[in-house]
Amino acid sequence: MIFSLLFYLYSFCLPFVFIFSALFLSIFVIFDVIFSCIRIYHKFSEKYKTLFV
Repeated sequence: MIFSLLFYLYSFCLPFVFIFSALFLSIFVIFDVIFSCIRIYHKFSEKYKTLFV
């Protein structure tokens, strides 16, 4: 009885866990891409500043 209840709860919570982990991973990847783009932009802006000035 207890095992079947636990299995039911586990099977009910598993999709939510997958959804939350996927959301967390996608948010982490998006932030990582944004920060890397900002870093690259800063590097290039520094190079172009030295070129233009």
